[in-house]
Amino acid sequence: MGARYGDRTFGEDGGDLMRSNVLAIENVTKRYNAGVSIVGRAGRPSVAAVEEVSLEIGERQMVGLVGESGSGKSTLASLIVRLDRPSVGTVRLAGEDIWKLRGKRLRTFRRDVQMVFQDPYATLNPRFTVRQTLAETLAAHGLRRRDVVQELSERALERAELRPAKAFLSAHPSQLSGGQRQRVAIARAIVLEPKLLVADEPVSMLDVSVRSGILNLFERLGDELGLSMLFISHDLSTVSHLCDRVAVMYRGRIVEEGPVASVLTAPFHPYTKALLDAVPPPEPGAWARDGSLGDELQEAQGVNVSRIVGCRYVDRCPRRSEVCYAAEPDDRELGPQHKTRCYHPIAPGGVSVLNGGAAASAPKAYESRGGANKDREAS
Repeated sequence: MGARYGDRTFGEDGGDLMRSNVLAIENVTKRYNAGVSIVGRAGRPSVAAVEEVSLEIGERQMVGLVGESGSGKSTLASLIVRLDRPSVGTVRLAGEDIWKLRGKRLRTFRRDVQMVFQDPYATLNPRFTVRQTLAETLAAHGLRRRDVVQELSERALERAELRPAKAFLSAHPSQLSGGQRQRVAIARAIVLEPKLLVADEPVSMLDVSVRSGILNLFERLGDELGLSMLFISHDLSTVSHLCDRVAVMYRGRIVEEGPVASVLTAPFHPYTKALLDAVPPPEPGAWARDGSLGDELQEAQGVNVSRIVGCRYVDRCPRRSEVCYAAEPDDRELGPQHKTRCYHPIAPGGVSVLNGGAAASAPKAYESRGGANKDREAS
């Protein structure tokens, strides 16, 4: 059964007896003011880093979030974990608005939602030992008894594959490699056995030789702890290996979302197609690729998306037409649980699915990890 500390039972199966958590992001927008000029006049208009984003993460589901730098991925992550507040919209955990939580419910949220950051060198206090790093996290949630802290810290390090755990407890970050530091950061995130883990580019700063180990660790933790996870990455091959679903973000909006296999083998949005053309697939023929859009991923210089009237990809899209300049396209479902925002989406075979026309059949829905997800994807 495991030991009980506070109001939570910790056990070898990795957490609560019931896990029905679902994250729901509902029409979230985050705007940042550009400030005023030195003479006191209004400066540039506010910039929307995230605009009208809706996304759900189901129980035991891993959702990938991809897009180029500046798309708003990290901003969205900060909104999920309450590091920043949305200008508009709602973030719900288990049906509750996270910005209306107070007292005990807020402490429960802090415990249930954890984040792994990109830089393992900047996220650990260089003056703290690993023991102190983990103890500080536990103390913030009322777990201070020495034997409890020792047991939970060792268990978290073992789960993060730092073995033997006792050998790492007295180490400082300067004594660890980059991969070991990131494993300590992961141990800190899972020591409270959360329900949702937000991983923001967790392997991008690591050597290629250790990335696969960290990715396999995330996959194992998802199964072992029953975690739901938002995995942010630039690497589409990583997402294809780890995630059940994928959302593609561009200039603050999600432009395509669906099962991983469907999105990567038959993308509807030209931007998704361009991302796929820009990188080599993990295996020959692993996803759709024809080389026709690779040159379209040029930098968009100084474009304020708040001033764009039509589709925000219109200035880079080879499929654009007059309607693309007039208004932003709505979200449309063109395949099984596969949505996109595009007036001229790409059907299988490379033919446009014109606005109002019938979409060709998308590939079979991807069978995700866990029986609950398989049922959800197949329905």
